[in-house]
Amino acid sequence: MVPFSEYLLYFDMHTRQLLQSVVDLLGALHLILFVVYMVVLIGQRTEENSAIRRLNGELEQANDRLSVMNEQLKAYAAESERMAETRERNRLAREIHDTLGHALTGITAGADACIQMLEISPEMAKKQMERIASTAREGMNEVRRSVRALRPDALERMQLTDAIAKLCIEMQTTSQAEITLDLQAEDLRLSPDEEDAVYRIVQESITNAIRHGHATAVRVRIAAEERRLGITVTDNGCGCAKIEPGFGLRHMRERLRLLNGTLKVKSEKGFELHAEIPLRWGDVYD
Repeated sequence: MVPFSEYLLYFDMHTRQLLQSVVDLLGALHLILFVVYMVVLIGQRTEENSAIRRLNGELEQANDRLSVMNEQLKAYAAESERMAETRERNRLAREIHDTLGHALTGITAGADACIQMLEISPEMAKKQMERIASTAREGMNEVRRSVRALRPDALERMQLTDAIAKLCIEMQTTSQAEITLDLQAEDLRLSPDEEDAVYRIVQESITNAIRHGHATAVRVRIAAEERRLGITVTDNGCGCAKIEPGFGLRHMRERLRLLNGTLKVKSEKGFELHAEIPLRWGDVYD
């Protein structure tokens, strides 16, 4: 290429000086622009590095907080597991208590009746012993089933009202006590845990009336009123001056508390228990 200075030779001195000044000015301007560009670029890189350091600091703080939250979550999970184990133990204890208490009460009452029949009517005593043996076998099956599934075997095979009716008939047969069942709601929409609670409350109440109150007559009333299911069990037993909640009453309250229900008991002439459970569906089947 022909150098720019060669072109300048074609002009006079004044023009050459003027053109050379323009070239020098453009070179200086190019240098200034380059320096400015470099300053701006360095400034941007510095800001980016500062932002990266700031973000790294925030990330480290977030990691620290996340580590703390993970530890808290582990502690919460461990506590939840312990609480679940405690609830399961309590539930298992309730189920076994209800099952064994019902079966053993029937066996005991039936055996007492059998002793009285031996001298009067051996044939009737034999039939009573057969009933006692049947109750014992059912009780054993119920215990096995309770350990496996923790749900009354009767509720697995039939409706709640039929299971309660069968329970009352069996208890009346083995104990010789007169048990009256008054059902005012036959087609309730109950969930399995509600059915379990109703069945166990009736079972435990009849068992306590015969075992502790020595009652000869028990009345069970189940009615649905104003979106609540009421269970009332009264007996003509000996009652008690001061009610001391035992294992059965405590676990009745625990069952009802899980369903937002209530339990009231009183003992004047005999014993009366009244439990209420809010109906989740608030209706019966059409």
